[in-house]
Amino acid sequence: FREAWDAEDVCLFLPQDYALRLDGDPLAPLERGWAEAVPAPEDKPRPELALDPAGPPGTVASRESYDSIRVTVVTYENGVRLNFKQLQTVAGVYDVRVSFGEGTLSTPPGQRGIGEWARHLFGAGGIPGVPSTELRRATAGSVMSCTFDRDRGSFHLHGRSTVDVMERHLALMGARLTRTDWKEGDRILRLQSEGLKSVVRSIYERRELQDVLARTLLPALAGGDERLVAPTAEEVLGHSAEAVEDWLRPALHDAPLEVTLVGDVSLEYAESIVAKTFGALPRRQAVRAETSDFQPGDGATGAVEVIGFKSGDRSGAEHGDLAARLIQVFPLGPACPPAEERKLDVLAGILENRLNRGIREEQGETYGCSVLVTTHEELGGLSYLKVSTGCKVSRLDAVAASVREIAGELAARGASEDERKRTLRPQMRMQEGQEGDPGYWLEVLDLSGRFPRKLDFATSSRSYLKAATLADLNALARRHLDPDRLREFRYIPDE
Repeated sequence: FREAWDAEDVCLFLPQDYALRLDGDPLAPLERGWAEAVPAPEDKPRPELALDPAGPPGTVASRESYDSIRVTVVTYENGVRLNFKQLQTVAGVYDVRVSFGEGTLSTPPGQRGIGEWARHLFGAGGIPGVPSTELRRATAGSVMSCTFDRDRGSFHLHGRSTVDVMERHLALMGARLTRTDWKEGDRILRLQSEGLKSVVRSIYERRELQDVLARTLLPALAGGDERLVAPTAEEVLGHSAEAVEDWLRPALHDAPLEVTLVGDVSLEYAESIVAKTFGALPRRQAVRAETSDFQPGDGATGAVEVIGFKSGDRSGAEHGDLAARLIQVFPLGPACPPAEERKLDVLAGILENRLNRGIREEQGETYGCSVLVTTHEELGGLSYLKVSTGCKVSRLDAVAASVREIAGELAARGASEDERKRTLRPQMRMQEGQEGDPGYWLEVLDLSGRFPRKLDFATSSRSYLKAATLADLNALARRHLDPDRLREFRYIPDE
């Protein structure tokens, strides 16, 4: 291959099965094509999208600034809320997320998979009165995207574009919000028939480790709520466009709506463009602080669940040599105040350092441990500290016992001041690094109107970290790191 690559002759590389079926000279069609003159493409101006305005530009009802993080919250008269952060990472580029409704948690009984089907319909559908060819031409050559998805607690449109086409981009997103042609999307997808089924199965029936983790861990921690259980391919394909429209209509047209915009754009310009697009929509329910009424199940503490997955690495000679994943979860209860959660982050860092030293270095295991504190606002504040460890199948029992022993030791005897300082320094650097990432701000500002705790977390994250004293950390360790309260999940490759 290297010799052919450096040769001056034209080389054509073909898969073997295709090459065996060729008759004659495979280069002949190419040579005929090269002999024909091809006119240069005509340079046509990009067409404007024929989108009727939703109404006159909206007016600002209130504006609130959070100077410590340079964030501004703007509320328009129609109830739409703008969470804005000016941040230059790529010149002239911004990211935007539009969130509304309750997402997966609003799934009707017996209609599991309807949210997944809605996402596919959105991708295939368009806007009535705007042909798909015109839509593609109008967005060609620009960074202009708009995707629909659903989280557990909301639906959202996500997009990225450049400031020079911001008005057109947000107008397009607003049109997709209120005028998406779900039936056209359904018609296009159904034409694909068997190809569509194959694609859906490849997405929703994958059994690699990360896919199985995503489908099983959170539903188990949330008490097995049916709305959070991943659908089968047949369940996804079993919904109609009419059912999707009926389900989404209230969220699309009336639910509280938050626009989170982060990027290299001024507040004045962003505020004016949002006023012309989302601020011009008919009045919606106002964004209000709320507490999720989701009731997570307690789960069986001390229980061990074994879950299989398909391993892509079969290099182990015996099944016991294959890589497994051990997940051990300490429940933390309902959402704690942000100040306490940041202290728990420091405690998690201390535990992670001890686990890596004790399991990987002292016991000779080749896989590392990670420890993470997670809170799900939309799931009633479900909060937990998760220990994730990779190890061989044959070492699962030993590694699980080591995690329990090391966590119990930290709970009983506490950490040292040196451990606190050594853990705090990299966490402060990590926090500073995150604050330069648009994705971080999209995550913490999105839905901050519904869940004000997120804004509290964003404004005071550094100060909360600095305030974590050794006495605080050891008190949290005694309260939460009880090995008897652990829930354990063992992900083992199929034999």
